[in-house]
Amino acid sequence: MPDFYTVITDSGLTSLGLATRGNKLFLPQAVVGDGNGELVTPHMGMTSLVNEVWRGDVSGVQSVESEEPGQETLIFEFVIKADVGGFVIREVGLLDENGDLFCVGNFPETEKPVISDGSVRDLTIRLPLHFENAETVNLVVDTNVAVATKQDVLDHNEDPQAHDIMKSDALDLDSSISVATSKAVKTLSDLFAQHAQSVSTHGTASTTTWGFTRLATLAEHIDCILKDIAVTPWGMWELIKSVRSDSVNEVSSEKLATAYAVKRVNDALTNHQNADDPHGIGNVMQGVNLVTFTSSGTYHRPANLISAEVYVTGGGASGGQMYMNGAGGGGAGGTSIKTYQRAQLQDSIPVTVGAGGIATAGDWNNGGDSYFLSQVGDGGSIPAKYSNGGVGGDASGGDINLRGSAGVSGDSEGCGGAGGSSYWGGGGVGADWLGGEDILYGSNGSGGGGQDSESNRSGHGGDGLVVIKEFLGRV
Repeated sequence: MPDFYTVITDSGLTSLGLATRGNKLFLPQAVVGDGNGELVTPHMGMTSLVNEVWRGDVSGVQSVESEEPGQETLIFEFVIKADVGGFVIREVGLLDENGDLFCVGNFPETEKPVISDGSVRDLTIRLPLHFENAETVNLVVDTNVAVATKQDVLDHNEDPQAHDIMKSDALDLDSSISVATSKAVKTLSDLFAQHAQSVSTHGTASTTTWGFTRLATLAEHIDCILKDIAVTPWGMWELIKSVRSDSVNEVSSEKLATAYAVKRVNDALTNHQNADDPHGIGNVMQGVNLVTFTSSGTYHRPANLISAEVYVTGGGASGGQMYMNGAGGGGAGGTSIKTYQRAQLQDSIPVTVGAGGIATAGDWNNGGDSYFLSQVGDGGSIPAKYSNGGVGGDASGGDINLRGSAGVSGDSEGCGGAGGSSYWGGGGVGADWLGGEDILYGSNGSGGGGQDSESNRSGHGGDGLVVIKEFLGRV
């Protein structure tokens, strides 16, 4: 870092930020100080000079372009008159229109004498200030307060043509020194009169023709109903503000959601995803797991459960009792199917699985009922008569409730009927001697054959089943 430099203060950075968004930045005054006799180290937190000894108007500013695109150095110039002094300058700064310190710099020790010191002079100070992306800064310096030193005036008066060369008839001359002659003013007046006459022939301005127009009022900006008035930046900003909304439940197709409203929704979603989400909305599903109960027990809900599908099937009935003709097949158990969200399930839930009906040489039995919360899968029934098929079990409490199939009747030739089919598969096939025991859950054994052979038994019913399909989220 160089020995002598300038920094923009915290207050100056705030003003500079506003200027990059279109607000004007005024830097009308400069200040100098003596640092209380000590060298000064500038820093951003300063709100005033260490010891101010003079303040006055900024008389001009020059722009020096940098080799880097978007970078520019502005040199602010101010003059301390000859009759002011009696101090040593060690610190300098610029003030904004509110009198706040915009920037501060250290300065080589420079004495500013007065007449009593035997030396009188005007002192011109040039303060360089570096800007990045200078084209975005709306900077205003009042150059109308430019000050000429005594030496400037003397040098000017010594030139015999000094006042003559200030006159100009040029209409495109942008010199701040030359003076416009009456001829130049008249020429400009004539041009304006011709232009006014030309414009007046067109009347109201439109998108295709020149003419007269006026600026819209605030109400007209917001109403957006007139097409022949001009929009101002201020009015456009007021229009945008009028249609902004911070509401997170706004349904208007014309209003604009502010960054605040969007952030509220994002925060709510983030919190929801990080919480113990009862509905699984915020979770990303990682997999599916099957929990199967072939006998009664207890279901334990996993910590990362999103939802679950539960299938409850009752036990199948046994085949019919042997008598004369072939025995009828038993009815299958009914099946209840239901989907649960995580919040609908407790940490521990008892599970009841109905047993299949047992067949003996002299007995036949219905299937048992299965339960999970309010879901019920009824067990199948044994035949009402020896050779008829049994009725399938009903189901309740589910989103879908399926009745089990009825058993098939035995025939007159002594062959037993097949057992009914449950949600999980078919029953046992009838046999002409002994019905095979069914291994499919909720289905049932067929009746055995044998006419009067009561010593032979039918097939057993298949046991009930409870299956829980778990949809799991991230751990």
